[in-house]
Amino acid sequence: MNLLNLMDDQDLILNLSPGPSALPHDVVKQLRDFLNSRLETGSSLIEISHRSSEFKAAHTRIKDLLRRLLLIPDDYTMLFLQGGARAHTSAIPMNFMTTQAKLPVYLNSGVWSALAAQEAKRYGDIETYSVPGVLPIERLNDADYCHYVNNETIDGIYWDKLPKLSHRRVICDMTSSLLSCSIPWSRLGCIYASSQKYLGLPGVTLVILDRKWLARITPMPQTPSTLNYQQQDQSDSLFNTPTNISWLTALWVLEWIESKGGLTYCVNNATHCAQLLYTFLDQSQFYQATVESHLRSKVNIVFKTRNVQSDQDCADYLAQKGVIGVKGHSLKGGLRASLYSTITPELIHVFIEHLKAFEEQYDAI
Repeated sequence: MNLLNLMDDQDLILNLSPGPSALPHDVVKQLRDFLNSRLETGSSLIEISHRSSEFKAAHTRIKDLLRRLLLIPDDYTMLFLQGGARAHTSAIPMNFMTTQAKLPVYLNSGVWSALAAQEAKRYGDIETYSVPGVLPIERLNDADYCHYVNNETIDGIYWDKLPKLSHRRVICDMTSSLLSCSIPWSRLGCIYASSQKYLGLPGVTLVILDRKWLARITPMPQTPSTLNYQQQDQSDSLFNTPTNISWLTALWVLEWIESKGGLTYCVNNATHCAQLLYTFLDQSQFYQATVESHLRSKVNIVFKTRNVQSDQDCADYLAQKGVIGVKGHSLKGGLRASLYSTITPELIHVFIEHLKAFEEQYDAI
């Protein structure tokens, strides 16, 4: 079979965007059919109240699936909020920055962790340390909380070597890693992730919290009620009207993931896809992976060609072939392929064939 015909055969656009990511085809069909369906009330679920029994049943199902797929301990609660992960870089200091006697520690591994630290400084003093690097364990043990981003979407860096601390006041932004790795719950008190990479459509921010820590915090008086984690937990994430369609799409995506084999499938699939692409890049004389091997993300693969112009030409060529979202972030340039749950080894082979075809065309000029 000609791999370059695979997308035509299946009428596919290969979406390698860093977000929003591609939905599973089964979910796209569900979404299309669902928008045309009606309940006995005459309304679809996206039109009915979030207080209704139908919506609450979907809410319960989402929580059950997440707890099972992510192996979330019973003493952790789940919140489904709005604002994206970017809003929660503000919500976190407003909820957890309890005393300036013990400053929070922010670990800087790339663009998103630096932006989180920058936002936290609006609410109080913090300490920052660059990773990878030597970390002052005593200082981390004494911190109000520690914040880090384990997968830097823009930089293409994965770092998750935080040493074991004497507490679980550790917060991790897992927006771009949520279903690509196992989660070390024994070391984490809170994770958060916006939905547009692993849970479907934008519009939901998942926050998972240690209940005991949540009970002890004292949110700042200026914390908006919609971003007050205690308030939202007490109202089961229904303090304000949710984005129904994003919640329901998340439900279908989670059901699809479970049908494929759950977290084990996602982790193995991400690992295999990344290995295929990195192997090609490392063997190429035209393309170059730009991150040191021990720090490489297996989700966001950043690379470049011979120069800035050929990077742009490559992105344009790929877009013409139906491969979208490959142009690198404006802060970093180059190229980037994001390999979320719907990307399979077969599609990586297709992508590599397109990269080879562009190289041949470029060298022939």
